[in-house]
Amino acid sequence: EGPARVVFSADDIGEVQDNASESMAFEPNDLRAESHQLLPKEDWLDMDDEAVQVHYFYRRDDCDWVWFMVPATMNFGPKRVRFETNASSENDGVMFTSQNIASRERGPDTQLSLFDSKGKALLWVDDYGNLADNEPGGTYFARFDTLLEPGIYYVKVELANRQSWAMSAPYAMHLGIEESSGT
Repeated sequence: EGPARVVFSADDIGEVQDNASESMAFEPNDLRAESHQLLPKEDWLDMDDEAVQVHYFYRRDDCDWVWFMVPATMNFGPKRVRFETNASSENDGVMFTSQNIASRERGPDTQLSLFDSKGKALLWVDDYGNLADNEPGGTYFARFDTLLEPGIYYVKVELANRQSWAMSAPYAMHLGIEESSGT
């Protein structure tokens, strides 16, 4: 057997479907097998980068799956991967910084799970940082910033608090991939 080949079709790319409403643009994506690709952003702080995907939870038990690829490069080492959910620019969201104040956020409280290409759970994240009222450095949106080896990964995003749910509140998914500083 030769090396494994990865083949992508136009259906694999996470683009808005022409015949879908904005709120259902990436549906169906409730299963890993239905996930759409999330591409990395050019500028991590740009809320309106073309790679940003805006999703909605259309039921309390809805979840959204995406996949992404960490590319192999000449240094063959792990890459720094940042994945963040936030309120999206449509809902006055901002990218997380050390000055973020969780109690002022709008949008759904998310949690996420990261899986490898075989479906093995690698990471689970709910809130991030300091959540004290009016104190900087935290968010109710799920995010991670970690080193990952080249390969294909899956992320499952779902509501952390299913009692405070509203379909009218979108959230955004952001992906950033860069060489790690140690390579």
